[in-house]
Amino acid sequence: MADDGHFHQHHGAEGHSGCGCSTHGTDGHAPPPPTEEEARSLLQQSNLYPYIDLSRVTALNDGGAASRALVPYHQRRPGETYLCRSVADQQLIIVVPFSVTVKITHIGVTGPAAEEARWPATMRAYVNRDDVDFATVEQMACTQSWELAGPHRPEVEPLYATRPAKFQNVQRVTLFFPGNLSGDDGSTAIEHIGFYGKATGYRRAPVAAVYEARPLATDSRSRVEVNHASQYGL
Repeated sequence: MADDGHFHQHHGAEGHSGCGCSTHGTDGHAPPPPTEEEARSLLQQSNLYPYIDLSRVTALNDGGAASRALVPYHQRRPGETYLCRSVADQQLIIVVPFSVTVKITHIGVTGPAAEEARWPATMRAYVNRDDVDFATVEQMACTQSWELAGPHRPEVEPLYATRPAKFQNVQRVTLFFPGNLSGDDGSTAIEHIGFYGKATGYRRAPVAAVYEARPLATDSRSRVEVNHASQYGL
């Protein structure tokens, strides 16, 4: 495959300031990136979209359309208003729960083809954490991080390989996008996010509980509870 960067594993520095995360680990490097043929196969056969619990997808600092970016890649809506876009600044946090435990081998991220500068520049993933927000994310070690690239062949999604040992039995994954390729104060925009791998089991039903309704202590950026995808006609 030509060395155009489209399917390459993008590694950052050996960690990010304050977060303690790294693209490398004691259990070895991530596997090599898929070839174009392998990527097409993943898109068709290993899509974890059916196992995403869309009713429980949440996002921080997003305008409220995060779940619409999680459709299968061929159903994305390029050219439309950005489906997922930061509001107060460049940063985005998206929490994606699954209805069954899954093994994630690749994560795909696609920004607006007509505005490459708004693509996210880096991505950090946190597996099975329920305490990631803007107050804690910079001090929390991530499971893996990637440097992202802009589009080259939009008909095939850019895929980023995971470290397999770290993405087994995933019940939820939180993605943090610290900034965009422009490097300025403009918003970060994402048209599509995809997860690829296989289902590995079932999660026990949660224990029913009643919680007092009260506001959460968060920063100035609002927490957006994304409604079930049926509201968007998906």
